[in-house]
Amino acid sequence: MKHIFTLLAFFTVFTCFGQFTHNPDPSAIIAPVDSLITKYQIDISVDADTTYVVHWELFKDGESWKDGWGTQVCDLNLCYLENVDRNPRSFPNDMGRGTYAWFVYFVPNEIEGATTLELVLYGDADHDEELYRIPIDVQAVKTTSVAHVSLGKDIAVYPNPAQNYFSLTNSNKVEKIKIYNMLGNEVKSFYHYNNAQHMIGDIKPGMYLISMFDKDNNIIKTSKLNKVSTGA
Repeated sequence: MKHIFTLLAFFTVFTCFGQFTHNPDPSAIIAPVDSLITKYQIDISVDADTTYVVHWELFKDGESWKDGWGTQVCDLNLCYLENVDRNPRSFPNDMGRGTYAWFVYFVPNEIEGATTLELVLYGDADHDEELYRIPIDVQAVKTTSVAHVSLGKDIAVYPNPAQNYFSLTNSNKVEKIKIYNMLGNEVKSFYHYNNAQHMIGDIKPGMYLISMFDKDNNIIKTSKLNKVSTGA
């Protein structure tokens, strides 16, 4: 009888693995070390009429993981804070037949190296019933020239936090600015000139990324901007 239960458990797990796929496969994040954060989308598909209640955990390779690196996961419910590596028990993801966009963000903090992540999906809050496993190769590499690093190091965003506008210091090489939310979606863009004040009163409060471009459309620098409501 014990062998029968063992075989049934193996068959259940094998069946679940066959009903999940992901794209791209294999998955790999290439992160410029001078970028503030790199966004990576993984489309997870379910080929079954069953609706799975999915929990997840992000595993980091202990031997190759470097202090100072960070990750952020966005599941079907929330985008979690940096280095939150599993979802709360009270926030599972319902996944039936279809394809779902998940996002893994990697924060290199100017540290080179390579490592492996594994996003593991479970069918229970205790993480006993593994449904699917997605290995993700990560490389943090140098891609920006020394000249561009030197060019951007003295640029600062002020005021920060900001309510209605922001400006830049030491920005004579900046030609254009793009603002992205933490999902990597562009929400606003400006052409820039010295002492310009860029109005942001119409965007929602929250944390944003500001990318600054030169005349050749090269990124000089990316910084965080904390947009607060009036009176905050």
